[in-house]
Amino acid sequence: LWFLRRGPERRACEVRLAPDGPGYELVVTDSDHSHVERFATVAALLTREHELLAAWRAQGWELDGGASSQRRRG
Repeated sequence: LWFLRRGPERRACEVRLAPDGPGYELVVTDSDHSHVERFATVAALLTREHELLAAWRAQGWELDGGASSQRRRG
């Protein structure tokens, strides 16, 4: 689970097992809007997660100071 911020904006990015069978989900939440991307393999999921985080950082998003963010940075 990642929490990001850019000024007053907040965003969350969550990785989870697909609830209805094999596979994985990447859930991105901005304010009241969420979207889910599904993946068959961990490798595909991690590639997409890395792409999103790199793009968001390039757009000025920063990791929020929560415990999950601190653990991932270190």
